[in-house]
Amino acid sequence: MLKKLVEALYEDQTQSWELAKNGFESLKKIQRKELITPFGKHVAQINPARIRSSGAKVDTASIAARPCFLCPHSLPDEQRGIVVLKQWVILLNPFPILEGHLTIPLIRHERQELLPYVKDMCGLALSFRGTHEIYFNGAKAGASAPDHMHFQAAPIGQIPLTSKEQRIQQILLQTSSCKISIVESDPRKILRWQSKDRGVIEHLFEVALRTMQRLGMDTDLLNVVLRCDEEGEFVVDFIMRGKHRPECFFDQGPEGHLISPGVIDMAGVSVLVRPQDFESITPELWEGVLREVSLSADNFEAFINELMESYHG
Repeated sequence: MLKKLVEALYEDQTQSWELAKNGFESLKKIQRKELITPFGKHVAQINPARIRSSGAKVDTASIAARPCFLCPHSLPDEQRGIVVLKQWVILLNPFPILEGHLTIPLIRHERQELLPYVKDMCGLALSFRGTHEIYFNGAKAGASAPDHMHFQAAPIGQIPLTSKEQRIQQILLQTSSCKISIVESDPRKILRWQSKDRGVIEHLFEVALRTMQRLGMDTDLLNVVLRCDEEGEFVVDFIMRGKHRPECFFDQGPEGHLISPGVIDMAGVSVLVRPQDFESITPELWEGVLREVSLSADNFEAFINELMESYHG
């Protein structure tokens, strides 16, 4: 049912709303190139329309000085949405990175924070069972609206992280109810858990976030990909960050690159907004960026050890 509603929303908005129409037409024409890295095949795209997000000022003063563009009263007159789970609205993203790219903001204005909305994230994944993945950017890990809680979504099968080629490095726990593993993704630090039991998934989310808090880790430095497949299995990729933007983002010289990784970048699609950055990006440079913004190996190990001691599945 939701799939058909979203398809109808896409058809309506790409016909009646010029901004969305142009955005998705441009997406079909953008240049892409493969980045073959030791940890898998990634893709770079040149997407100038994303400058608004990649270059967004996310400091407290800048956020306070602008109206919230995700609040209902600030949405364009042409924009339409679908209310889901009573407090979220599904919107077509007029500046897409992926085909069928959606933004799903909370109807009321509350800051970007995952813990209070773990159950809703799982509910969204279940509502999109077998069709879409749900994405979360922490407030300090790619969210261009860190003051307004929102998710993103897109049809399954467009990002390398969730492809069948993505390998597992180590299985930490496997029981009849769940599987917890480390994704082979160095320099990224990604924990994956999967289960057909929604309660187990939600419990693991809460244990992981509480573990981060106990260790003094910032839960705003986090990206998450969640999907529920056709058989009803939930799969979570918990991507742990050490910082938001690499130093090359702030470099105004010839070595500078306007790269501001969010969840889709960390999942294997490097979004570049300037032609010079697209032309000069190499697997080595991209690997360096991911290493710089990812959680350190020592902190990831400490997190894993604490998590496994705390979890009782």
